[in-house]
Amino acid sequence: MGNSRTPLTTRSAAEQLGVSQQTVRNWIACGMLRGYIVPNGSRACIRTDQQAVDEFWERYSGQPE
Repeated sequence: MGNSRTPLTTRSAAEQLGVSQQTVRNWIACGMLRGYIVPNGSRACIRTDQQAVDEFWERYSGQPE
């Protein structure tokens, strides 16, 4: 995993973490994973970033890197 604020879609984050996109959305909604909303025309998109995913993994994986 990287170590920057590179924007990630929920799909990319889900693939890295081995879970569904809905699980990533739920984690963002409850504050477990840092995320933000990006306006995209008539709908809003949820995004996170590589640093947030890395921090989440370190906190919740239970495995040292």
